[in-house]
Amino acid sequence: MEKFIFIGVLMASMSSSATPWAGPAEVKYVRTYDGEAISIGLKGVECQNAKDYFLVQGLAKNESFLSIALAAYMGGKKLQISYDATRDSTHCYVNGIWIQD
Repeated sequence: MEKFIFIGVLMASMSSSATPWAGPAEVKYVRTYDGEAISIGLKGVECQNAKDYFLVQGLAKNESFLSIALAAYMGGKKLQISYDATRDSTHCYVNGIWIQD
């Protein structure tokens, strides 16, 4: 029963969202320079802003998003990313992330 509720909520949130999605695609790289932001590169999918990667910013998101991105990379799974490209003209900021088969 819980699975059906989750799927219903997920479908409702996706249908009303204008947030663009990238993927599903394999992870090309996961990088961090200062521990405050993570860059995720996807094979064959690029951010349409100045930087071609997807940026995870904020400590609360970093740990969970990094874990998911690394699990996809190490497991050879595809990653789907919800992002916001409207904050500035340089980056695509990650809002949501999940592994796809």
